[in-house]
Amino acid sequence: MRKFGVLFLAVLPAVAQDHVDLAVVDRIKSEAFDHSQVMDHLYNLTEVNGPRLTGSPEFERAAKWAAERLKGFGVVNPHFEKWGPFGRSWSLQQASVEMIEPRYSLVTAAPLAWSSSTNGAVTGDLILAPLKLSFRDGPTKLRESLDAYKKKWTGKLRGKIVLVSDPKIPKPQSNAQFKRYSAEDLTKIATAPDPAMKIAMKSVDDLKWPEDPEDLGKFFNSLPLSGQDQLWDKIEAITADRGAFFAAEGVTAVLMEDARAHEGMLFAEAAGSYKSKDTPAPATFVITAEQYDRIARGVEKGQPIQVRVGLKATMSDKDVDGMNIVGEIPGGAKKDEIVMIGAHFDSWHTGTGATDNGAG
Repeated sequence: MRKFGVLFLAVLPAVAQDHVDLAVVDRIKSEAFDHSQVMDHLYNLTEVNGPRLTGSPEFERAAKWAAERLKGFGVVNPHFEKWGPFGRSWSLQQASVEMIEPRYSLVTAAPLAWSSSTNGAVTGDLILAPLKLSFRDGPTKLRESLDAYKKKWTGKLRGKIVLVSDPKIPKPQSNAQFKRYSAEDLTKIATAPDPAMKIAMKSVDDLKWPEDPEDLGKFFNSLPLSGQDQLWDKIEAITADRGAFFAAEGVTAVLMEDARAHEGMLFAEAAGSYKSKDTPAPATFVITAEQYDRIARGVEKGQPIQVRVGLKATMSDKDVDGMNIVGEIPGGAKKDEIVMIGAHFDSWHTGTGATDNGAG
């Protein structure tokens, strides 16, 4: 999903060009080094008010905390401004995935946002029905893959717990877990990449998608903002279609792994559409690669494996408004000029938001 920003509106006093007040500079340095509250702010922003999915009650609670903190800073009139209908409000209460046959094992899993709740803990026959949908392939191949998948599996998934990722054997690790950067490494990291020339385009469907995944970042940065918006809209439409297909087929639950979900890490994003006009996806979970592959390999080999899943979440019937947190620092000599400073405030439902975007 797109990231939705939180906006802080600031009017800053003019800085004199002919004189530097070293006493003020010293006071700023003293505050930063001797009286910093940064870690306290980060703690409250992440561990206390961490998971705050856009449109959720958790976002609203976190926003109220932020507004009060801004007020404590002396920021004038911290308040909320609606930016329009976002989508469904979704809030997680409980989630679990357990393997109960051939022996019990608690599975490390996280539900994807905007999944429908199950009716308590449920089981179902496992079926391996791999669906390869990778952003790296581009919207045209994504759509073709999903259409072919729907044609193949329509009428075959009712009541099933569907495994949509191919089991795989992890590649051997060839690099050290940790590496100390050399001066040369740090210089390369600090060097800004060459600007990418923007592509003249009308539709992303007309573009030739890069074959080499290494070229994907450069290609994406070469798209104009309108092209990036088109791309996200198409990706979201395909995700919504996937979730709606599983719901229409009467799937009990969907299990998947993520290329990033390994060594105990999980990355949980959206199960399907977050718009009230679209059909919500059934309960969908991402599982660590090690545990997912164990289950999927067993199913592939015909072993009697049984999984129990449960998901309880509240989801609104209507789209709710998204909102920004806005405050002002009145200016001095240039009160008629405005400087805007902003950062997005939301995070996903399963994380603290420490890196996205607490660190920013």
